[in-house]
Amino acid sequence: MKHHLTHIGMVMSFHHRVTQSLTEFYSFDFKSIKFCETLCYSVVNEFIPEKE
Repeated sequence: MKHHLTHIGMVMSFHHRVTQSLTEFYSFDFKSIKFCETLCYSVVNEFIPEKE
């Protein structure tokens, strides 16, 4: 019984680590997407004069 509990603990901590790294990856990805959008937007505004 004790061995079974240890196995569950290992699986849970592994799952937690995977979830954590996925979350970090996605939040990083989201930030870089937002950054690219902002960058592209400002570049486009620089090079394309707005029509009056």
